[in-house]
Amino acid sequence: MIMEKQKVIVTDIKMSFWSMVIFMIKWTIASIPAFIILIILAALVMTLLAGIGYGLEEAFGSEVYPDWSTATKYLLQMQER
Repeated sequence: MIMEKQKVIVTDIKMSFWSMVIFMIKWTIASIPAFIILIILAALVMTLLAGIGYGLEEAFGSEVYPDWSTATKYLLQMQER
């Protein structure tokens, strides 16, 4: 028996207030592992990008800021004023 596709439009859901509150609390608790996974993935991507940046700096040298101590001395002098 072949079933034909039917379109359904939901116009209202009858649910008591406290059932909705409990549903939303369960939904929030269920999303915590997903956020943990996203944080771990973001940390891995940032570590990878930092490693690439460090490797490029080691390979080509730091031509933009050749002497960090000069910049540090300048900032310290600005704070003393």
